[in-house]
Amino acid sequence: MVTHQSVIDYSLQGFYRTYKHWLECGAPHKMPYSRTAGLCINVAVYVEYKMFDSVQKPSKLRDKVSTDAFVEYTSAWTTLDIEMREQFQLADLDRCYPFGGAECYNEEARTFSSHLNVMRRRWVWAMVDEESPIGFIDRHCRDLRSHNPEKIHDTRS
Repeated sequence: MVTHQSVIDYSLQGFYRTYKHWLECGAPHKMPYSRTAGLCINVAVYVEYKMFDSVQKPSKLRDKVSTDAFVEYTSAWTTLDIEMREQFQLADLDRCYPFGGAECYNEEARTFSSHLNVMRRRWVWAMVDEESPIGFIDRHCRDLRSHNPEKIHDTRS
């Protein structure tokens, strides 16, 4: 069985900082974050990596850790996921698909390009800078509000 540290500080701010760093390093796929997933899935990766120094599919993780460790992982991930979705709601974004809608998210997953979504990237930078989610669109994404596919992706990474 894999063990974990029993007292770990899980914070959304910590996640945003590590995700930003990952983006700045060129977003290497599954090192640790996934190019096929958005922030809500990758926050689970953050919690798992902090707890166990590894990333595995949840079904495999469940088989390799104690029940208490899996409950802690699930609780920490759920707490951060809820907090993030509340931030999206405060910013007047969709709680499930905040950065372009379901069709855009599915296309990004199919093409391994979630990390290139300009709205997602701007969100991460704003949250690292500890900006309020309120008014995010007006401050950072007014030019993207129409969800114009040509503007949503940054092809530099």
